[in-house]
Amino acid sequence: MADEFRATAKKEADLLRKEAEMQSEEILRDAQDKVVKVHEDITDLKGVRRHFKEELRRLIESHLSMMEFDREREEEIPDEV
Repeated sequence: MADEFRATAKKEADLLRKEAEMQSEEILRDAQDKVVKVHEDITDLKGVRRHFKEELRRLIESHLSMMEFDREREEEIPDEV
């Protein structure tokens, strides 16, 4: 009877260990998936940042060009007081 109890306990322990291993593998896979997702998000955000900087540069250059044009026009037209 004690042998049966030990055998049953060993089987239950083995089953619990296997279940814990499966859960830990699932947790590890989920964590790895999240790491991949974070890296993808970082890459996407870097692209958005680069695009924003390019658009901001174009906008600034456009405004500088307009200001330069306006300055040149003011030089051409004499001040009337």
